[in-house]
Amino acid sequence: MAQAHHIEEWPLPIFKLDRELTILASSKMARTLFKESPVFTGLLEEGSRQKAVEFLNPARSINPIELTFLSPSDEPTVMDVHCQWQSDGTANAIAVPKDRHYNRVSEQLSNLRRRLNETNYDLLLEKERTEELLQNVRELSAPCIKIDHQRLLIPLFGLIDKLKMETVMPSILDNVYRQDGQTVIFDLTAMDDIDSDGLNQLNALIQSLSIMGIAISITGVHPNHAKRLHELNTLLYVTFAVSLQEVLLNEH
Repeated sequence: MAQAHHIEEWPLPIFKLDRELTILASSKMARTLFKESPVFTGLLEEGSRQKAVEFLNPARSINPIELTFLSPSDEPTVMDVHCQWQSDGTANAIAVPKDRHYNRVSEQLSNLRRRLNETNYDLLLEKERTEELLQNVRELSAPCIKIDHQRLLIPLFGLIDKLKMETVMPSILDNVYRQDGQTVIFDLTAMDDIDSDGLNQLNALIQSLSIMGIAISITGVHPNHAKRLHELNTLLYVTFAVSLQEVLLNEH
């Protein structure tokens, strides 16, 4: 095997190691291909480190072993490592690249890993855009429409749940306050259903409007809504009507 002063110009990665696998010397090729480390195991991917410790010793270094090295940019490279121990307690370890077919597969795997990382990032951006669109939909699920100088109409659309109510409540209260409304009419004609948490939030909204001195009417109630609405603790503050037209005519 090569002596330490001949290692520098070797055309393959070669290392001179002691029994603790400390790197005493290495070829220029080794320093170019792999990341820097004072110990041999620091050049390897985590899964190859214990394997190197077990096999790179005087008792078990006859046959080459396959180890995965890391490049300076942490790209993995699989190589066969041949090791020969000397009488002075040092070893020369040579890393030989796998054949071209193996390297091509390894490169394909690296490219796939990079594409998967890019795909995950794209999916994250798409998820954020979707969440933003859903937030916009929730905000539009309870528009505040001014009918005249005293009355505001708030139609509720789709499924009314806690998240949707938490989204629309601040804007409803702000609109009622800014427009100096005296009556708020909730129209449930387009409401699909309301779950328990959504009902609790609607209850809190009605209480807040009542504290502000706002008269509240609910119209467009479907039979399947009626049972739910009777669970409200604020029924004393609410007037029910069959249709929006009825509310408008009665309050006109």
